Amino acid sequence: MTKAANRLYGINVMSAAVDHCEGRDFSGRLYTLYDREPRQFHSVMDLIQQMDSQFDLWDYPQSASIDRSFRGNRNQTDASTMPPERELEHEFRRQRLPDYASGLKQYDLLEHPGRIGTYIIKVKFRQHATWQGQVHLVERDRIEAFNSVLELVKILDADLHEA
Repeated sequence: MTKAANRLYGINVMSAAVDHCEGRDFSGRLYTLYDREPRQFHSVMDLIQQMDSQFDLWDYPQSASIDRSFRGNRNQTDASTMPPERELEHEFRRQRLPDYASGLKQYDLLEHPGRIGTYIIKVKFRQHATWQGQVHLVERDRIEAFNSVLELVKILDADLHEA
């Protein structure tokens, strides 16, 4: 593991392994420290939504705002609609990730690189209806900070199209 990656690791770190890039959109696999199996994302928006859903499930980092809807609570997780491999996570839902992370097996996020790019993303805060954190551009061994989801997307887009 690189020095940059060592500085970035924490309990809520995820890896975006980008396999396909078409125009300004990309797709690939999303890994967390606690799942060996990836989740497929099919667009930038899908990546952001899946990461945000995972943060809601972990309740970490906590969101500073709550989504509202006229159609009921969209963020409420129903165990009956969850795949069997996610049920364990749902059981932990009553606790925040920092309370139980030390008891979970962790996997190496660098074990599964993307065909086009690999990005280790650490969201430190979810404030002002957006994210703040750092992204490790693995192939360049460089860490960049972001203060919004838009900045994160711009960093990923610039890196993917820099070649």
